[in-house]
Amino acid sequence: MNKLGNVDIDRISFERLTKLDTYVKQHFDQLVDKFLVCFEQYCQKITMMQKDGKKGSIGFIHFSILRTNILAKRHKIRLDAYDENWYFDRGECNGEYDVDEFYHWLDEFADILEAARNNGFSQIKLVDVQEAIFEESNKYLLFVAEVIRMGMRRAIETESYLEMQRGEVFMVCIGGFQDKVDIFIQRR
Repeated sequence: MNKLGNVDIDRISFERLTKLDTYVKQHFDQLVDKFLVCFEQYCQKITMMQKDGKKGSIGFIHFSILRTNILAKRHKIRLDAYDENWYFDRGECNGEYDVDEFYHWLDEFADILEAARNNGFSQIKLVDVQEAIFEESNKYLLFVAEVIRMGMRRAIETESYLEMQRGEVFMVCIGGFQDKVDIFIQRR
């Protein structure tokens, strides 16, 4: 059993993830539709930059989970488009994908741990709470990644995607900032 002070982390995690799982199953199509709207707008931004000569062919789109956003309960994922040079591409093109509906239960998880830490009798340190939250957030990312993966199957047929110039290999990744897990790869 994984505990932090008197808090049974495994139980609290299981309860919140079960609620998230139920929510995602019940609202999956709406979540995919919301992703598509965001992604199409982002592709339009990229295309405008390409037309203005500020961006070349896109090889990578990265969805970054920022730890500062997690701790601030600001549930937006950063989007970055890169050419084949990836992180050496200096033509910055970023955006945001709002994932508040996924991370609501992570907030509850964090609130429970923070309440336990603030208990005058607790020896729980702030760094322990933060580490537990970061570890827990990785589980939530799996749900977000699945919506993006399914959304990409539809996104590749949209006008905004087709208009965007892409490299020989085009990848969509998700993970921590400048850390990746591939969730979609398209080769010409």
